[in-house]
Amino acid sequence: MTSIYPYILLITAAVAIAATVVSLQAGITNVFPHLYYLPIVLAAYWYPRQGVVFALVLAIAYCALVLLLGNADVAALAAAAIRAAVFVGIAAVVAYLAGHLKNDMKEYRALFESTGTATMLVGRDGTVARINSELANVTGYSEDETAGTIGWENFVAPEERERVGTMLAGLDSHGSSAPSSFEMRAARKDGSVFDAMMTVAAAPTTGGYIIALSDISERKQADAALKASETRLQTILDSLQAGVAVIDEEDHTIEYVNPAAADLIGAPGDQIIGHICHRFICPAQKGSCPISDLGQSVDHAERVVVTLQGEEIPVIKTVARMTVDGHPYLVENVIDIRNRKEAEQALLAYVTEAALRLKQPVELIRDNLADILQQIHDDETARDVIETAIKVQIIHADRIVDNLRDLDRAVAQERKEIPEAFRAFLSR
Repeated sequence: MTSIYPYILLITAAVAIAATVVSLQAGITNVFPHLYYLPIVLAAYWYPRQGVVFALVLAIAYCALVLLLGNADVAALAAAAIRAAVFVGIAAVVAYLAGHLKNDMKEYRALFESTGTATMLVGRDGTVARINSELANVTGYSEDETAGTIGWENFVAPEERERVGTMLAGLDSHGSSAPSSFEMRAARKDGSVFDAMMTVAAAPTTGGYIIALSDISERKQADAALKASETRLQTILDSLQAGVAVIDEEDHTIEYVNPAAADLIGAPGDQIIGHICHRFICPAQKGSCPISDLGQSVDHAERVVVTLQGEEIPVIKTVARMTVDGHPYLVENVIDIRNRKEAEQALLAYVTEAALRLKQPVELIRDNLADILQQIHDDETARDVIETAIKVQIIHADRIVDNLRDLDRAVAQERKEIPEAFRAFLSR
């Protein structure tokens, strides 16, 4: 389009000069000078630097024609000189304003192109007036093929067009220029779609809209991966038989408990979360936390957990520190060892009873064997008597073994946690 500007200027200037010649020859002096304003204004607007020179040339040509073809009186020449000065003055003003306008347009264009965000200018009728290079790169459209030829709908996935249209209509009806941002599905030239954040703002000077699209596909994928990871972690925590609790190390409030920990404490998770850990998880007094206050470490150590009813349950506890977003937390892992403790008590009882059952018979056998040994040394007792005495002690030893077997069978039948193979061994 720029290439036809010189021709337009030449044609309009020629028309003005021709009209001047005809008018002066006909004695008309008041109308034709106005024809010079069009080429002068256009030249100053299109070519700010050369426009004033162009106007000066036309002004000189106008004055020369008036001098040659018009009345040569002083008044006519003075009027022509004044008009010529006005021509140059108008050209200078228009050139000045046009230069500033073009500079502003360059700055605007540079800003439009350097935002780093895919942006389009949309007219009131929904037609795309301009897109920047970033939007061209993202969608595959060129700037030339979009200007005034396609609507904003081409950049929006079909299923999203109604929603975006409602957003634009609402922005227009409320007369607000504040941008509105929302997630949507944008479309490329090849028909493929991608996740985007659309920001829409009214353009008050044109009555249209400024629409920016930010590709958030990678962020959405990262969010989906993070959510899947959180789901897997939650599933693992929920399926653990060990109790897990997360505690704010600064104020010792419980931030999270898994189902196993909630069952151990004897209350739903929502009744535990938010409470101080000293009430449920740790019996230590406030200000005497073994980890944060006393600087101790807890790694596979025997501790107790306090239930909702105040009961202390023996557990094996491990505590680890972690930091999330610069904030310190304690992760406590507890394993209920009540069954193990009961088994230990049963074992202690078994050992105690076995010791009681063995002590007296073994002492009796020991004394009898010592007596038999003395008789052998004295050589005063007949051999058959000694043999009989030894056989009696063997019978006593057999009775001790029988007592131990009876005790083993009783323990095996009472203790359900004993494996079947070991239970069979004890029952033999």
